[in-house]
Order: sequence, then structure tokens, then C-alpha cells
Amino acid sequence: MPPVAGVPRRCNPALACAGLFTLNAVICWPLFGAGYLDNFQSNEGTFTAIGRFLLQNFPHTGWFPWFDGGIPLENAYLPLAPALVALASFAFRCSPTHALHFLAALAYCLGPMFLFLFARRASGRPGPAFAAAIAWSLLSPSVLVPKILADTGTAWGSRRLQTIVFYGEVPHNFALSLLPLALFVLAGY
Repeated sequence: MPPVAGVPRRCNPALACAGLFTLNAVICWPLFGAGYLDNFQSNEGTFTAIGRFLLQNFPHTGWFPWFDGGIPLENAYLPLAPALVALASFAFRCSPTHALHFLAALAYCLGPMFLFLFARRASGRPGPAFAAAIAWSLLSPSVLVPKILADTGTAWGSRRLQTIVFYGEVPHNFALSLLPLALFVLAGY
């Protein structure tokens, strides 16, 4: 099979990863420094609140008093995003909201890069692997549903960014970004 246009048969993986990261960073650039957003229907307040709780109460975090009159923390929500928010907020001395948005933007940028690395390892073909990562960066098949197309107003990949910014689906985007990394690691064994 001939190489994909613009991608040589023997591409430098570091250069390809840098290009993918840069492309996605350009798409979601404002998210890296975003504070509070005006999307009140979003779930991100939940992740910020749990992250703030972890930050303020560590190591005594077994009981989360802010939901349902108090519940065990592990029942509050998916633990990875709030734990990373607390860790990043502590490490970089920023608000949990800034940490959440920075981590969301980082995951947004790393997902296609991890897909490229996995597909390259699994197939041994860097051209199609790079094309798949570019497609993940720019296209969103979910916009083929007319209701979603009306919401986003475009057939390009803004749906992935919309789920982060408008709906606050940060943990799910973390998971989608980490899945190709997990497959990359497993493909090496």
C-alpha cells in the first residue's frame, strides 16, 4: 500500500506525536487556561468539588459529606479525574477548576497521540496509524446524528471538545484517551 499523503513510510514517531499533540492543542487551546465556565448544565462542578474535598481533607477522605447526606468517597463518582484534579491543584498551586480544565485539555491532546502509538505498534504501518489519529483529532462520527449536528453546527471534531466544555464529561474523555495507551502497553507483551 502506498504511504498516506504527507506521511513518509518511515516516519519519526516523536515528530508524529509532537504534530498530533500540537494539532489538538491548537483546537482546545483556551481550555488549558480556563477557569469557571458559564455552562451550568455541566458535570464539571462535581469533579471540581470532589477534587477540592480531596485537596482540603487529605488523608481523611473516607467519607464524602456533600452528597446524599454523606457517602463513602469511592461511591461519589469515578475517582481518577477528581484525584488528578486534587494532585494537579496541589502541585501547581492553582484552583481545582483550573486544574480540571488543564487536565481535560491535556487528555484531549494525548488521546490521538496514544492512538497513533498503539496503531503503529499493532499494525506496523505508521501511515494509516497517523491517518487514524488525524481522523480522531478532526472528525466525529457522532455528528452524523441530526440532533447532534444541530447542536455543534459543524461536521468536524468539535463534538469531542463539546462534551468536555458543555457537558463536563472529563472522566469519560480521560478514559477514552487512556484506552489507546493501555492497548499500546498490552500490545508490547
